[in-house]
Amino acid sequence: MSGSMLFEVVYESIYRYRSTVTVNDNTLRVIPRREPWQRPVRVTIETRPPGTVVRYKDRYGNPVARIRITAPHREVHFRVAATVEILGSYGREPARDPPLPLDPDQLPGEARHFLLPSPLVDPDRLRGLAESIAGSAKTLGEAVERLEAWVYKEIRYERGHTDVNTPAHRVAELGVGVCQDKAHLLIGLLRSIGVPARYVSGALLTEEGETHAWVELYWPGEGWLPVDPTNNILYRITGTHVKYAHGRDYRDVPPINGYYISREPGELAHVRVKPRKID
Repeated sequence: MSGSMLFEVVYESIYRYRSTVTVNDNTLRVIPRREPWQRPVRVTIETRPPGTVVRYKDRYGNPVARIRITAPHREVHFRVAATVEILGSYGREPARDPPLPLDPDQLPGEARHFLLPSPLVDPDRLRGLAESIAGSAKTLGEAVERLEAWVYKEIRYERGHTDVNTPAHRVAELGVGVCQDKAHLLIGLLRSIGVPARYVSGALLTEEGETHAWVELYWPGEGWLPVDPTNNILYRITGTHVKYAHGRDYRDVPPINGYYISREPGELAHVRVKPRKID
């Protein structure tokens, strides 16, 4: 990819409530991270009704906006508009293919953290499946390619069967899910064979829709490389994804979460991510 590209990426969501809300307190992780391949240029955050916005970074360095609204309301609109410059390719083809198993003592502490179980990913429950798919692989590249291809082909992309709380092993049992589920399953398969893997939340720059999820795995000598098992992409992404956040699984990086005070429940009425290339 030569030169850079400028995009505006707008996240919008609307929540409606059955009775008046007196306090609405949320954190949003829909602001592009600063990375070698992407640079956030400008971010504007708006809510209706207006609220107090505090911006900070979480334990993984992800940009977060905490928004607290105290004006009584029955509906709330969130809008985060980010201008981001895509500077080059995200990831690269690895120069060498290390043998398996990886030596955990040779991995940096940050990478070893992403070998551990997390709320939605239990590697122990996926070890047998991983070995049946990639047990004969002699190198990291062989194992990654087999596992990613299996998730891409065998987990049918279809909505309505899973939700944000579906664990990775249940996705394997169902054989169906969305991008979040494919990412969780691949993460669990990789961790189960000793490959550090983390969950990535972001957006596709090629289409309007919702937020997207993929995986980053740790490759000795290369660092973190992207793998998107929904779109069958390995190691290198060029001008199609913008990254918001990474964590152990979805629970660490939901696009929006928080609480509200009201006598009755509410619901998400609308969510949309709208990318636009700026000429």
